[in-house]
Amino acid sequence: MFKKMKKLLDRLMMRMMITCEKAAFLISKSQDHKLTFREDVQLRMHLMGCRFCRAYERDLGLLSDSIRQYRDKPDEEPPIELARSKKEKIKEHLRDHQQGDIDHPPHS
Repeated sequence: MFKKMKKLLDRLMMRMMITCEKAAFLISKSQDHKLTFREDVQLRMHLMGCRFCRAYERDLGLLSDSIRQYRDKPDEEPPIELARSKKEKIKEHLRDHQQGDIDHPPHS
């Protein structure tokens, strides 16, 4: 009986384990949406043993927080120094994107 129970638990654990790629996807998803119970458990289990994904989660959280500060204040410029030409390219891309003229981000 113990062997059957262990085998069942092993199979369950294997089904709940995810790759770093899947963890990164779930971390990103969790920034904008609530994860399902299963996704949340899978991610938490992965993060317990993966310091790289924990660092990614922390860094993405900092980046998301920074973006949120300026998302609702489009007239306020973030404290980032860009060359004037780069700023103009970004503004042009945003104008074109709002008009539906392009689908891809600008390349430098």
